Amino acid sequence: MGKFVKIGGILGNYVIKGPDYTKLLFDRIRFILQKPKKKKAKKDFAHFVLALPETPITKADFETQLKKKKLKKIMKDKDLVNELTNQFIVKKSKIDSLEMMRVYKEYYPDASLPPPKPKKGKKGKKGKKDKKGAAEPDEQPAEQNLVGEEVTVQESEYQTPQLEDGEVPPPREIQRASNHGERHLAFQMEEIKTIEIPAEDEMPPEDQEVRLNLPTEIIEMQMVPEGDENVAEQ
Repeated sequence: MGKFVKIGGILGNYVIKGPDYTKLLFDRIRFILQKPKKKKAKKDFAHFVLALPETPITKADFETQLKKKKLKKIMKDKDLVNELTNQFIVKKSKIDSLEMMRVYKEYYPDASLPPPKPKKGKKGKKGKKDKKGAAEPDEQPAEQNLVGEEVTVQESEYQTPQLEDGEVPPPREIQRASNHGERHLAFQMEEIKTIEIPAEDEMPPEDQEVRLNLPTEIIEMQMVPEGDENVAEQ
């Protein structure tokens, strides 16, 4: 004899649950973008979805956004892109990008935009290398404000003697003078006076009376012939 199996009644409100088709599409895209071994070649699909505009866009605009983010591997699989966009079609073949962002955050709560890139500062000029190979610093030292010092010039202790009228100053008198902190040496040459002696006729009568009486001696020499030197004088 065979076995009998009793089957219960079938519930009318039973809903068959299968895999989430939209999540499968997102998982497939994420897997393709994270497949490269090099870290720089890997892409995060969250950076693309969260950067979409909040207003509905066309499929052409959606593909343009893919080009800007350089998601070439996703663009090659056109069937995958079409299936994803068909899940959010609204208003005559337009894509509800805002709804796509909301659903993506539900599946992946940790999704976020990348941090802003730091601004690059201006690079200074490279320092010139000296003979030893050490690079000189780029920054030049600040110019020092040089303050000029006032130099006081002391006057010489030597004082020029006061001369009376007609007196000749000593030879090579040195006179020192200071002007604006600079020293100048002035040499005074000895003055040479020429005295003219007038003739007797031109001399005044007062000077003619004063005369020097010089003694004059007259020496008389007798000529003696040669050979008579021993002759006694008479």
